[in-house]
Amino acid sequence: ANHSDMRPSRGEVLIESADEFIKEFYDQNPISQLALVATRNGVAEILSPLGAHPKAHSQALQNALKAGSFGEASLQNTLLCADSVLQSVPSHASREILILYASLSTCDPGDVYSTVDDLEKSQTRVSVVNAAGAELHVLSATCLRTRGEHIVALHELHLRTSLMRFLNPPPTWTSSSSAAALVRMGFPVLQRLEKGRVSANERTLCNLGYECPRCGAWLSDVPIECTLCALPLLSSPHLARSYHHLFPIPLFSEVKPESVRRVQGKNDMCYACLRGIHWSMQIENGIQADGNKDGNIPETKTGKDDNADGFWCVRCGQVFCYECDVFIHDALHSCPGCENQGKLLYE
Repeated sequence: ANHSDMRPSRGEVLIESADEFIKEFYDQNPISQLALVATRNGVAEILSPLGAHPKAHSQALQNALKAGSFGEASLQNTLLCADSVLQSVPSHASREILILYASLSTCDPGDVYSTVDDLEKSQTRVSVVNAAGAELHVLSATCLRTRGEHIVALHELHLRTSLMRFLNPPPTWTSSSSAAALVRMGFPVLQRLEKGRVSANERTLCNLGYECPRCGAWLSDVPIECTLCALPLLSSPHLARSYHHLFPIPLFSEVKPESVRRVQGKNDMCYACLRGIHWSMQIENGIQADGNKDGNIPETKTGKDDNADGFWCVRCGQVFCYECDVFIHDALHSCPGCENQGKLLYE
């Protein structure tokens, strides 16, 4: 990891890329959990436990960078250490191991393929992003047998984009032994106290936080697992962002059927930000310029205000501007119009 083919070094580039991945991972999967494991000098160690706060993971990465990278990497010890961390994962959750590898060799104490067989039996998916610039057979074989992906990063940008491919949860393995189970969760409300309380997770005095509905512990942030009773705590937007991979919002159309019956030049208001959207339609004798006689959809439209175009939701019929359309699909993952009308994505 001390090689300088990636500036300033492989190790620093890997740490920065992993830090960005952690932030995006918790943003796109708020109720998911991850742990950090590092291998150096032929051994593997746990940097941060499963379920830790994103700030704790980032701090663990910085501490690992200060400790330096030296010695041989051990793939088998890394897999064994990661598998021991994943033993506490319930059956309804997916088990994944994502390895950032920066070495052209591995120093293992035994048969690494026997460890891979155990991971395959436990349905643990192993994926590798290799920053060493070459493909290793043991890494590609491990990914192939566990239904993972093996990517060789060509440069720094390719490394970051390759990591972001693993933000979306992979398809689960079908198993007759896995059954549906209810997951107990808590939805605390943000409170502001006149006198501060010591948070159970950070052990600091704060007057703004959340109270666990089961044990009454004071916590500074959500989503988090309660430090005292281990109850997962989150808010409803966090839950919505977690299942948006299963029920994605349909793409909004660039035209609205009812707009053809409007007077030319009439302003529409964006349903989200309440800014005006100007529609300009070119219709001659009820026939569009492209020869389509269907008068339900206008052929052209131009934006006269700050917004370029109008986009409408086919489910609720509300119109949104371009900026709100991007925000809804990339960050919010729920349509405000559908939410207000009580429409569910899986209906």
